[in-house]
Amino acid sequence: MRGEARGDITFDIGMRDDLPLAKKREIARSMRNAEYVDYYAPPEIMDKMGHLHTGKDGYVVSGINSHDKFSDLLAGCTGIIAVGTNKETRKNISFAAHQSPEALGLGVGSLVVDYSPTRNKFKQDLSQRLSELRTMAEPKTVRIAVFGGMVHESELANYKQNMDAVAALVHELVGLHPSLIKSPNRAHAELEGYANEFTDVLFTNKQRHLYILKHVMRYRRPMEP
Repeated sequence: MRGEARGDITFDIGMRDDLPLAKKREIARSMRNAEYVDYYAPPEIMDKMGHLHTGKDGYVVSGINSHDKFSDLLAGCTGIIAVGTNKETRKNISFAAHQSPEALGLGVGSLVVDYSPTRNKFKQDLSQRLSELRTMAEPKTVRIAVFGGMVHESELANYKQNMDAVAALVHELVGLHPSLIKSPNRAHAELEGYANEFTDVLFTNKQRHLYILKHVMRYRRPMEP
C-alpha cells in the first residue's frame, strides 16, 4: 500500500472547467469531504470550527489535523499551507490559512488606514499554529507553501508584494523559507462585464498536493431602465 508523502508540497494551477470530467468529479468529492477553511464565515462559525480569525475580512487559520483542506473565492488574498509528519501517528498533519492584504498590514488601493492591529493578531495566531505544528511534527518533515489568489495584470506588483510579505513573515516566525507558488494566477484579460474570476484551493493532506483552480463567476446583468 502506498504510504503518505514526506517531501515537498506539489501543486497544479489551472482552470477548473478545463479538467477532465473524471478528475473534476474527484476534486469536487475531495472538496466536499475536506475541512472548509471559510474566510467568509461568521465569527461564531469559525469559533465552532476551532479556527483562528479576526472577524470579517481579515484572515482565517484552520486547526492542525490530518484532514484535507479546502478554501474558496480567493481574489486578492494569499494563502498558506503547512504540513508535517506527526511524531506519534506517522501521518501527515497540516493547517491552512487564507488571509487578506490587511492581515499583512498592506491594505488595498490608496486608502490610508492603519492595519497594524490586524497584522499583529495575524502574526500572533500564525505563530501559534506554526509553533504547534513544529511541536507535533518531526522537524525535518515540515514543509510550508505560500500561494496567491486571482490577480489582474494591473495588480501584479501588489500580488508579488503580498506573496513576499507572507514569506518574510513565515521566515521571521520559524526560520524556514516557504515554497513560493509565485506563477501569477492571472485573470483573463478579455473577461469583461458582469463576471469575475476567483480561485479555489484544495490541499490533499496524504499526498501533500495543492490544487489551485480558477473559475468564472458570472452575474445577472441588471435590467436596463
